[in-house]
Amino acid sequence: FFWFMTPIVKLGGDITFDRLPRLPAEDDVGMLLERFQALWAKRKDDSSITVRNTVLELLAPRFQLLTLWMILSIAAEASQPICIGVLVRDLRKGEFDRLGLDYALCIFLGVTALVNSLAFQQVLWGGAR
Repeated sequence: FFWFMTPIVKLGGDITFDRLPRLPAEDDVGMLLERFQALWAKRKDDSSITVRNTVLELLAPRFQLLTLWMILSIAAEASQPICIGVLVRDLRKGEFDRLGLDYALCIFLGVTALVNSLAFQQVLWGGAR
């Protein structure tokens, strides 16, 4: 099942609208529509503003921290082959004095990727709050 189905399945029995979990106020479509309309009204005279820009401004505060973690995760994942290459090179050359630093960097990048995964999971489970 998808992540949003877990609380519904745990309810068991007949699933009716009254038994479904309520959304937080900031996720309510009425609230989002009001905020969108207010942003759109402030900028209606600016010809460079598009619906896309307005939606991005509406949602950006909730997802900015996640974006930072995603950038770190991309860097961590992209550097994995480099880390492996450095470790193998140092082991082959017998440069054991650098291995501690190499392992520390690998551990840091691994923890960064793990934290990103957890942050992304939190967004999927309950939004970036």
